[in-house]
Amino acid sequence: MNAEGNLLPPANDAPGWLRHGHGLEAEGTPGALAAAIRAYDTVIALLRSQPLEDRDDLRRELGGAWMNRGNALQKQATPTAVAGAILAYDEAIALLRDLPIAIHAPHRNCLGSAWMNRGHALLQLGGAENLEAAIASHQAAVATLRDLPLAETPAYRLNLAGAQINLAHALLLTNQHAAVIRAGALAREAFNLVGDRERTAAEFADLGLKARRAFCESIGQLLSASRTPRSTVDLLADEASNAVDSGMDLARLWENRGVPHFRALAARLFRFGAELYQHHQPQFLAEFVLENLDEAAAPPAWTIDPEFREIGARAIARARAGFPHPKVLTAGDHASERALAIHRSLADAAEKISRVSP
Repeated sequence: MNAEGNLLPPANDAPGWLRHGHGLEAEGTPGALAAAIRAYDTVIALLRSQPLEDRDDLRRELGGAWMNRGNALQKQATPTAVAGAILAYDEAIALLRDLPIAIHAPHRNCLGSAWMNRGHALLQLGGAENLEAAIASHQAAVATLRDLPLAETPAYRLNLAGAQINLAHALLLTNQHAAVIRAGALAREAFNLVGDRERTAAEFADLGLKARRAFCESIGQLLSASRTPRSTVDLLADEASNAVDSGMDLARLWENRGVPHFRALAARLFRFGAELYQHHQPQFLAEFVLENLDEAAAPPAWTIDPEFREIGARAIARARAGFPHPKVLTAGDHASERALAIHRSLADAAEKISRVSP
């Protein structure tokens, strides 16, 4: 019995100690995480006491136990604990990479997960050297998971999409042009992987929104680069607006179903989209804002959410300052008519937003 009065598994029951560790890790408190690590250490010691030769199942179990130890250490979030997590993932990878992953998909999936977790831990440590190592780990994860039978097992598609998104985020941190382009391509691949189920399965929707966020971040970096030609800027803005619009539509769908978990992701997409339309396609800004804030179209929770309201109101105000009412109107002049239409749409949007009580 432990300090909390809970029964402990029998001393030689490795599966029991593993379940015990999982339960403690799920609690997430400092004491529970420390106890979870001790439980995983017990599992590792029990499995290590058995011969590994010609025991692929045992090797995979031991690799999984090292991964669990790494996960619990990573959750402790101190530099020492995270460094220990990386060592734990290294142990897991050393065990799993010798398994017959070419013919056994679960082994391959487990190895890919170990590489992915290692990349997370390296990013958590921070620093240029760790960023480079994190990119290498996430590249190994993507390369490992690409050869899974993706059409047969939806969970494998989720894992690969997650690895691609992780690699994209790591590449974006480099601020290097080629890496940013690669990040956008990876993000696009990721939401193509999950797109067919993101409207019916919440875990697919989660990755679909995260992929769009990474894709938009990559385009945002490219749009702000002085070397990007005007013609390319217009194409990039179109691509980004399509990603934002489809992402916001997806988030509205789940919010209206009573699933609020995607609201933070939706807010980030909304902020990016508002800035994108304000600077590159102001003629569509009012429509975009009202789609996500007006009572007639948006989820009720969004219309009163302070963050959503601040994003929409600020974008409208800034755009109106950039498009004041034309002082001189010339009949048939396209520029004058366009400016007047934008001014009216923005004024209308501002008035509709102001009607909603927070």
